[in-house]
Amino acid sequence: MLRRAQAWFETFTRHRWALTFDPRAAADDRFRARDLERGEARRLEELSTATRMQLFVAVRVAFAAEAERGRHPLPIVLDEALTTSDAARFEAVARALGTLARGGRQVIYLSARHEDAAAWRAAVGAGCTVLELSPERLARDGAAPPARLALPDAPA
Repeated sequence: MLRRAQAWFETFTRHRWALTFDPRAAADDRFRARDLERGEARRLEELSTATRMQLFVAVRVAFAAEAERGRHPLPIVLDEALTTSDAARFEAVARALGTLARGGRQVIYLSARHEDAAAWRAAVGAGCTVLELSPERLARDGAAPPARLALPDAPA
């Protein structure tokens, strides 16, 4: 699983970063990210938010592949996980996840940003379906607005 996560992480970061694991290190210090250009290792909390999120997505994808072993592919659901990524890395992650989707895995990306939908379309092409759930869009399409959950007040 760690080798898969490392391969995904390198792909996502366009071979700038690698995931390392030292089983002899203290439990909270076993995982590091190695900057392949500078040759230095960093603790996960020292990474930028974008690089750390790309690492987490890589680990999630590797974990899903390990957990499903021979079963139906598990869906990957991401909620604005790439919002802080630069355009090149966003594209690298979207393209890589697009290959998973073409292989039969559902990849669901949630975002409130229209530019994220455009970036997914540009990276994945015809294999990308965008569902806009804004009340304006639903009204334009003649669909009912999304249901709102109303909870009763707590008893006094």
